[in-house]
Amino acid sequence: MRPSMGHMPGASPGGDGAGTRTDSPDFRRELNHSLHWTSVISMATLGLGIVFLMVERPDWLWSIITLVMALLVGVILAQLKACRPPAKGGPTLDETCNLRSRRLE
Repeated sequence: MRPSMGHMPGASPGGDGAGTRTDSPDFRRELNHSLHWTSVISMATLGLGIVFLMVERPDWLWSIITLVMALLVGVILAQLKACRPPAKGGPTLDETCNLRSRRLE
C-alpha cells in the first residue's frame, strides 16, 4: 500500500503534525534553501556538459574546461535564483539577500 501524497514514510497517520509532512513550514524552508538549489542546478548543468562531451568528443583539456564551465554556470544560475524576488507574502529581495549574507558571516 502506498502512502498518500501528503505524508512521508514515518509520518503520523493522525495528521497532528508530529510526523514529517511535505506541507510543513520546515520542509518548505529546507526545499527552498539556497544550498539545495545550488546543488540541483549545478548537477543539471554538469549533466548537460556531460551530454555535450559525449556528442562532441573533445580532447582531455577541452573536456575539463567544459565541465568546469558547466559547474560555474550552474553555481551562477543558482545564485541568481536565490536572489530573485519571492512570491507574494514572502520576504522582500533585500531581506532574502541580507539573510543569506548574514548566514555566511
